[in-house]
Amino acid sequence: MTNVVGMAATPAPSDCLLIGDAASTLLQPSDKVPPVTQAVLASAFRAYAAATPAVPAVLRGVLRARYPLGTRLWHDHYAFRTFGVPGLGIESLGSVLVQLGYERQPDELTFPKKKLTAAWYAPSDKSLYDLGLPRIFVSELQVHKLSPEAQAVIESYIAQFKANPLQPATALGALLTRTLPWATPVASDYNALLEESEYAAWTLAHGYGLNHSTVSVHRLPAPAGQSAPLGVAEFTEHVASAGLTLNKEGGVIKSSPDGLLLQSSTVSDSVRYAFRCGIVADIAGSYYEFAERRPMQPGVDVTGETQRRDGFEVGNADKIFMSTSAVQQTDK
Repeated sequence: MTNVVGMAATPAPSDCLLIGDAASTLLQPSDKVPPVTQAVLASAFRAYAAATPAVPAVLRGVLRARYPLGTRLWHDHYAFRTFGVPGLGIESLGSVLVQLGYERQPDELTFPKKKLTAAWYAPSDKSLYDLGLPRIFVSELQVHKLSPEAQAVIESYIAQFKANPLQPATALGALLTRTLPWATPVASDYNALLEESEYAAWTLAHGYGLNHSTVSVHRLPAPAGQSAPLGVAEFTEHVASAGLTLNKEGGVIKSSPDGLLLQSSTVSDSVRYAFRCGIVADIAGSYYEFAERRPMQPGVDVTGETQRRDGFEVGNADKIFMSTSAVQQTDK
């Protein structure tokens, strides 16, 4: 590993406390969840939140400002991006997730226009959702479908993994520390990829760093002074009121055809990034997402997360991917 990704400013002390409190309460303590799994999930969130100003902004401007003191923050899922080439791709993270007690789900998600495929992982025992274990969404870029020029740029960084696949320990280290498993990119390579595939440029620069985490809005209690919990639409209005820019691709709220999975997100934070050869520039970093999973059987009292809509929706995810696009960054 050769580069600590980006040059995000150190969070203010008050933000560090918010992030630390949120990370320490992500999971309810339980002997059903291995300590290593708990530590990995908390550490990945902590590193991501420290590099993503939107996270403490939501914790401070929405959770702390509007909810009862001590409200637990639940996360619906984590999401990662990868290059779909031999030795990397979905399986390079999947091998880590399996060791942490996760199982790959049968859904195959494809995004032809973006040249992406994705898979998602759930705890082997889905009742562990109720203890706070998030789903894990892992996507990969179909590198072979890019132009020869873009393929050559990517190949120049990841060629070694064809003969020596990325080892689980290295993938885990990259995930936890937001450190690249390949050489620090030069700005010209990043910009060349950005012209063709925003996803490719983001992945080259940020590697296995957590792309986004997602607040499980339906698991939050009613805000202080209110009698009923908020849906994602109302929660998202509070996010906007806190000064964050929202992803408006396809509308602020993205809904699955069955109306049971509703999602929104911020536009990615801009981060200072140290490219090779001394160039420092602002590029798209990570963002924060918000989700509401509605009951599979309306009108029935819900006692656990498994009674709600599970999985992911291609139409929603396709628009959420745009949270790191140059167009959205320009509109901020």
